[in-house]
Amino acid sequence: MWNRTFEGITGNVSIDENGDRNADYSLLDLNPETGTFEVVAEYFGNTKQYTPTEGKKIHWAGGRDGPPPDEPICGFDGSKCPPKKPFPEYGIVIIVLGSILLVVLIVTFFVYR
Repeated sequence: MWNRTFEGITGNVSIDENGDRNADYSLLDLNPETGTFEVVAEYFGNTKQYTPTEGKKIHWAGGRDGPPPDEPICGFDGSKCPPKKPFPEYGIVIIVLGSILLVVLIVTFFVYR
């Protein structure tokens, strides 16, 4: 039965050199407008060919134009994220300016008293 192709109930059946069937697959996508599944692509196992259906596109979750990334931006455990800064630069500037203003106000209060 190895390396053979024959006509079966479902059409052409192809068996590879290991005795495994080269299966054909249809990729179905749920059309959000009609609520029905539609064939958007087919994979033919015998020829190892992926063929998208003309005029059909995959509706990705979240309104994306393509599939999600294989790995999250920060990695699966967060180790690929850049380290967070303990305090932003503008915060330091605000604290310094606020401290200077407070000192000026205190000095002004005691000088004119």
